[in-house]
Amino acid sequence: CTQTYVRPLGGPSMPLLCAFEQSRSTFLRWKCRRRSLTALIAVALSAAWLEGQLLAAFSVGCRPWGCGWSRHAFRTVAKASPDSVEPRPLPSAVCKTEEGRAIEELFHLGISSNQGEDRCGTYRIVRDRVAVGPMPRLGQPPFIAELKKGSLVEVIEVVTVVEDSRVRGLLAEPQGWISLVDTMKGRRWAEMEPNLDEFDERLSQAWRRLIEEERQKGVGRVGLEFQLLGEARTRLQSDLVYLSALRGYSRIGLPPLPSFETSSDRTWAMIGDDLVEWRTMAGERAYDVSLSPAQGQLREDLRKAILGGQAECGPLLDSYTACFNNEGVWEPPPEDAPFAGFLRQLLRAQEEVLLRVGGASGLPSANNTSPRKGLEADPVAAAEEAKVWVPWLAMVSRNTRVSHADNYFQHALFGLCLRRLGRRFELERRFGLTESADEDGPGNSEAAFERFVGRLVDGEQSSGDQSSGLAMVLSLNTELLEGARRQVKRIFGRGLRDEIARPMNEVTRAMEKEDFSDHSPLPAATSLLLEAANAGKLRMLSADPGARERIAWDAVAFGAFLQDAEDAAAESGR
Repeated sequence: CTQTYVRPLGGPSMPLLCAFEQSRSTFLRWKCRRRSLTALIAVALSAAWLEGQLLAAFSVGCRPWGCGWSRHAFRTVAKASPDSVEPRPLPSAVCKTEEGRAIEELFHLGISSNQGEDRCGTYRIVRDRVAVGPMPRLGQPPFIAELKKGSLVEVIEVVTVVEDSRVRGLLAEPQGWISLVDTMKGRRWAEMEPNLDEFDERLSQAWRRLIEEERQKGVGRVGLEFQLLGEARTRLQSDLVYLSALRGYSRIGLPPLPSFETSSDRTWAMIGDDLVEWRTMAGERAYDVSLSPAQGQLREDLRKAILGGQAECGPLLDSYTACFNNEGVWEPPPEDAPFAGFLRQLLRAQEEVLLRVGGASGLPSANNTSPRKGLEADPVAAAEEAKVWVPWLAMVSRNTRVSHADNYFQHALFGLCLRRLGRRFELERRFGLTESADEDGPGNSEAAFERFVGRLVDGEQSSGDQSSGLAMVLSLNTELLEGARRQVKRIFGRGLRDEIARPMNEVTRAMEKEDFSDHSPLPAATSLLLEAANAGKLRMLSADPGARERIAWDAVAFGAFLQDAEDAAAESGR
């Protein structure tokens, strides 16, 4: 047979796939002995290569299961064509209530309203210093005015100037002409704003009605009726929080992440160019997704949206984003880095939240694993085999969508936490509970904020008070949790936790049939994950470092928007 080699985590090349003739079906064959996997998982989690990623993959439940592996054969896979076309994503309706889905449909219709040819309407300037000229043709200075990036203008006439390769628009105020798009290169100076007026009105009405019902809840209702009405209100509020956060992108002209769901049987998304090994594994399941990296102007726009005017939080955001390694994976900062104590404690708190709520996708709908009596594994042999296979399992699991979803959820928690920290700092400074920036000189609020965060962490470590400090900053109510999960479902898809639970359950069922020889279950688990992915039963997402960082930036922004939505709802209810 032929073999494909990849290099895992900077280690030596090892054979990953064994390709046979495409017409011949092959079956999984391994030998293993019954044992408790709890000890093996403990060994795996202690490996330096894993860096917390395996925990997300096995959050479906560290239950006793296990088997060893000797060989696994895959059918032949073909390399994806370089010019493979991305299947058209379907708008993902993730709201759970009828009213929420109706409002969500209005959002998708409004977003699509700015597609097609340029026409009269409201435009947002997307470049700095856009010149307003007196004539439809391009001209020389002096100009009537220069428009800043982000400005909204009303275009009352649109013409195509063939000689200049431009589509030009006449503004109502200031009255003059601007370039909308270069017809040759596709470069844009202004983009048409989506028409979300109807969406905004329906969303506002739903919030007002929900708040009014909240004030009158319990009046004349008792028992089961009161309980069911409360659950219905919670679901609707989760929908509205999610939709309000989603609106935050378009409000400032920021492009949200696309959905990775498709209408075809291609289930392995590819983002980036340096993915040769993963494209070979994916074969015909692969499809390309276009995603702009978080660089240049887009990075500045994302940073501005995340900070939301709280400039003193900038160094903390910069420290967080500086922790992405060369593979685009977030790592804890060195101990002497700014905000290192806070970020390390934040990571532990994020992992605790993920375990408590069942990850970004929730717990699997069914658990087919169960404790089994049997001989314990040899810890020395298990540790040796784990050294070889943990990097492989970690590498494969990081390319599952469920792993990406959990990472997205964690980054969103940081965005939410950052917004809460900034507002708490502002409140304490307003009420004189912390020093003002003027005490250290003009413009030194960043230093005051860093000391504020340090005291917050030190106070929690010394007192262990869970009612204040980081525990309070990261507290999640049901509406925020479900709002974040709706975003994860929109981007990565539904039922992710069930998908990764099935291969693990296959290992358990095989273990129940017969006794096996002494081997670690990690090779079999790795092979089963790849087999499920190749069969289209496990949705995957392989991304280069730039794309991983771009997804993380979007998650942080969504977390900030999520907190803005909750604050706006609380303000409306007063």
